[in-house]
Amino acid sequence: MTTARRWCLVAVAATLLVVVPLVVSARPVADPSLDAQQLLARIRAADNIAYAGYVEAHGNLPLPTTDEFNSVANLFGGSSRLRVWWESDDAWRVDRLSASGETDLFHSGSRTTTWDYERLRATSTLDALVFLPRAVELLPPRLAELVLTDLRTDELSRLPAIRVAGRQAPGLRLTPSVPQSSIDNIDIWADADSGLPLRVRIVGDGDDSPPIDTSFAELTLGQPSTQALTFDPPAGSRPSSSGLGSDSLLGHIPAVARAPQLAGLPAIGSSPPGLFTRYGRGVSQFLVLGLDDDVAGPLRSQLASATGVVVNDDGSALAAGPLHLHLSPHRHFEPSWLLVGTVDGLTLRRAARQIDQLRGTAAGGAGS
Repeated sequence: MTTARRWCLVAVAATLLVVVPLVVSARPVADPSLDAQQLLARIRAADNIAYAGYVEAHGNLPLPTTDEFNSVANLFGGSSRLRVWWESDDAWRVDRLSASGETDLFHSGSRTTTWDYERLRATSTLDALVFLPRAVELLPPRLAELVLTDLRTDELSRLPAIRVAGRQAPGLRLTPSVPQSSIDNIDIWADADSGLPLRVRIVGDGDDSPPIDTSFAELTLGQPSTQALTFDPPAGSRPSSSGLGSDSLLGHIPAVARAPQLAGLPAIGSSPPGLFTRYGRGVSQFLVLGLDDDVAGPLRSQLASATGVVVNDDGSALAAGPLHLHLSPHRHFEPSWLLVGTVDGLTLRRAARQIDQLRGTAAGGAGS
């Protein structure tokens, strides 16, 4: 074969490498004849599917940064490339990749090991009842599972199919009916064959762009290898182990905060004693957390300088896309109340005022 012909073949091969993916992605997408309820059932039936792949996640939430919450602000305030191996809820691995290295999460049973490549540090913790969001929460199947709970049938509608990671993906739209909700809609596209969620996009009320959009770029269905799921500490690493994770940041919430409803929204379930209380329904809910001064103080200082914060006698309030936050003012010898969730700011302010009233009533009764 002549040199000219060799270069010709190379040119053709290079062209195919570029053109074929474009043709595949542009190919018309057949839309299976599923209604919204049938697609929901298929998605829910996919919760035991094992898989591996790459996820591109984009966050647009301008969250405040403190020592405790900096990881959350970085995770939901920018783009992340995630590599995942998923066997089950009890066995998975998620690597968050960056230009300078990676941070890996290995989960087995009730324990998660965090491997920080840049610091050569491995930290193993027991799973907490209350924890800060991690990279695993941005996986489309995980996020879809979180948002598709406690919904009503009239909140669902179908979306046209698209192609995600080379797969046909019919769409489902969730439009919350709770009046206080700060979420406009949540769109989910799932694999037509397996039902596995491939892309999730959350749109806040009045948002110009989705504050969260996470999607598979590559996907392989099937059992990941045991080697991929097992953490093997490299030479020179610094392993450490602790009890509970991020819930140790939280103070204790007195019983007075456990009202059957706040701001017109009912309490959800039975929260563990002394940790948190949830109010609302489905994706439209908020948490009430008690914070000690070591956590509340730095957060309050950061909020004071944040763009768009409102500070008054009720406390500090901030909106980051559909996520709203309200922190009560500092009071000596009392916990601070952090209210955070996907309801509007007025709802959080009303709830904070009700907590103050209930606390005052309880204090008056205790003193009599």
